[in-house]
Amino acid sequence: MDFTRIDPQTILWVTAKAVFLAVGGAEGIVAVIKAIARRRSAEHKMLVGLTRKSLKDEMLNAIIRDYTTPTQMEVVSKLYAPYIKSGGNGYIKDLYERFMDLPVREHTREG
Repeated sequence: MDFTRIDPQTILWVTAKAVFLAVGGAEGIVAVIKAIARRRSAEHKMLVGLTRKSLKDEMLNAIIRDYTTPTQMEVVSKLYAPYIKSGGNGYIKDLYERFMDLPVREHTREG
């Protein structure tokens, strides 16, 4: 059989039917979707956790130093908005407010 002459829609339909049957019909499709959602949820939690740690480290360093730098301000600002949209908590918000009140100056070799 010459497979180059098969309609692409037919190939798509046959492939979809094969996948549907391979995963166990409707119940299998639901199981696959749930597994994907669990994996994405775990990845989401990991990313939020890593972002939280980065924000906390950056902001605490600046707060302890009693000033921030333009670069640090940019890094924190770019991480903060998506962190809050992703369900970030009040602790980081409180740190962010303190961080934003810091004076901004260039980092010196001494400090």
